[in-house]
Amino acid sequence: ADIQKRPGEKILLSVANLIERKGIQHVILALKDLLKGHDKIKYIVIGDGLYRPALESLVDELDLVQHVDFLGQKSHRATMRYMAACDVFILPSWDEAFGIEYLEAMANGKPVIGCRGEGIEEFVVDGETGYLVKSQDVDDLVNVLDDLLDDPHKGIQAGKNAQNHVLTNYTWEMNARRTIELYREIIADLS
Repeated sequence: ADIQKRPGEKILLSVANLIERKGIQHVILALKDLLKGHDKIKYIVIGDGLYRPALESLVDELDLVQHVDFLGQKSHRATMRYMAACDVFILPSWDEAFGIEYLEAMANGKPVIGCRGEGIEEFVVDGETGYLVKSQDVDDLVNVLDDLLDDPHKGIQAGKNAQNHVLTNYTWEMNARRTIELYREIIADLS
């Protein structure tokens, strides 16, 4: 991808339809605090939507233009290249049923950050295969990101755990087995 990474720079990535409930604004607010202790952070946002102008205004207002890139819609292939290049995938979305983006990031061996009480709790084990924060809580985001930036090994280990978890439980083969088993149970109940 066309990511130009400075030496020592950490890339945070979100991929989403840009609407308020995806929580991108909270990442931007957290970034303002994080830059006090970590000056080499780039936040890349892939996606578009009606909320983009408000997000861009917030970035301008907080003087974060050099740290935040809104890339708009990208092809799946291009998005996966950014996912492979990022250090942390973050999407503090609420009212999230499942979130395939998290699984794609995990499959790429990336630590993910999402919200507690959402559908991602089905596959994100806090502190093990990713990190869960309180919904709409900027301070919680800052704390988790600060911890990951201070100790990159934690993120690397969570990414490895996440990748193993996805490859063990969320492949097409596993989905097919689960579907077949469900049909067998239904047929057995009807017999």
